[in-house]
Amino acid sequence: MKSSVERLSQRLLFALGYVKVSDSAVSALNPNDVAEALFKHSTGDWGEVSEQQAKKNAQAVLKKTDVISIHTDRYGHKFQIRTEISDCTTTITLFDQKKGRTKK
Repeated sequence: MKSSVERLSQRLLFALGYVKVSDSAVSALNPNDVAEALFKHSTGDWGEVSEQQAKKNAQAVLKKTDVISIHTDRYGHKFQIRTEISDCTTTITLFDQKKGRTKK
């Protein structure tokens, strides 16, 4: 596990901007886990995305388009973080594992 100093020294790849959280995500997710996931997301740790999505994210950072990461909180709730880099907007939504998409 990295120390606080090591973690803080990691370079942020992009600004999260305005962060929006869906109502269902606010109700279900542990806020500390969300904060940790936001940090990971902004430093290029895409969590549980596929290798293909991770490659798309790497290109998206360079092109300043959308990046997506998927994480699981301590209660087992899977959630998606999506940042529209060009618009400086980040959205957090619950992830529907059965359908492979986000829930509003």
